[in-house]
Amino acid sequence: MCDIKRLFFVIFQVLRGPEISAQERVFIKEYRYQASEMDSHASCRTIASVQLRAELLNEIGVYIQNDIKLITKEVGGEYTQDFNESISTFSAGVTKFVILDESWNGKEYWLKASITIDQNEFKETLIELKENEELKGQLKTINDQLQQALLNIAELQKSENKNSSTETSFNNLVNTLDVNSHLLNGSDLKNNNDLRTAILEYDQVLLLDQNNPIALLNRGILKAEIADFSGAINDFNTLVRLEPDNVFGYFNRGMVFDVEGRYKEAIKDFNRAIELRSDLPDLYNSRGLSHFHIQDLKSAIKDYSRAIELDKNSSIAYYNRGQARYKQGQFDMACNDWKESDRLGFKKAKEVLSKRCN
Repeated sequence: MCDIKRLFFVIFQVLRGPEISAQERVFIKEYRYQASEMDSHASCRTIASVQLRAELLNEIGVYIQNDIKLITKEVGGEYTQDFNESISTFSAGVTKFVILDESWNGKEYWLKASITIDQNEFKETLIELKENEELKGQLKTINDQLQQALLNIAELQKSENKNSSTETSFNNLVNTLDVNSHLLNGSDLKNNNDLRTAILEYDQVLLLDQNNPIALLNRGILKAEIADFSGAINDFNTLVRLEPDNVFGYFNRGMVFDVEGRYKEAIKDFNRAIELRSDLPDLYNSRGLSHFHIQDLKSAIKDYSRAIELDKNSSIAYYNRGQARYKQGQFDMACNDWKESDRLGFKKAKEVLSKRCN
């Protein structure tokens, strides 16, 4: 049996946890929000927090864009223009927004907040994020909803003919701000390895918006990480029922099925995910593991080979293919795969090479 530890596809796992660093940079700003006649204490705080977070992220975006040439030189690549222009959007999911002080006098809400980044770590995070289509899509969706809600709120506040319908629309828009703020908070907590508190943030999202697909996906992933597999499957079940074409819902449910030993169900989910997105190497590598677990070595090797075709630097796919080939008696080919896995930096491969290969 394959002894590699299964890793869940964690959408928000980009940062490596908080560390004390001399490279830390703190961004601090204040914001004053003038209450309208439709506002309450709670709505003022929500709107002010969203506006202040946006201003801080814009400041970080400008700072990072000015340093972009250094980043691209370090990694030998180039950022596309659209990515450069969206750095503040992408930064929202990987930075911690902290309210330092606040006050409310019934007419004006004042907030002071900060975001702290480790400059070197943050650059590495953006490099990784550039390749993460799903996370970038989530962050863009959140940002678009926040910006549109703020624009609509401003229009309602300027309206001269306010009535109960106007107030209902206003409250719904504030709810949208709340939902997306909790999504960003969940991302921050996940990145800082506070998984259970992150789950509470997604719980709050689903109280406000019971069919929110981002919250369902990410809460399911976090539940799987803390070994609440039934809870994770329930979230993924809801997600794919609401969005039958959600590739990551099937993928992550398949991962949980595999961990629980429900390999045929896992393969069925991976098949569906591959039907939806045939270009993702992780899908083939994961299906390969499930095939391996039911001793279908031929199918496992085929899946690992396809994963390698899609990502020639997939050290884990080379390692796993080596495992399957060794079990099939293809010892030389297995050792070659482990050598390549070791060359690409997979530590387990070195251990296997020393035990099984000359």
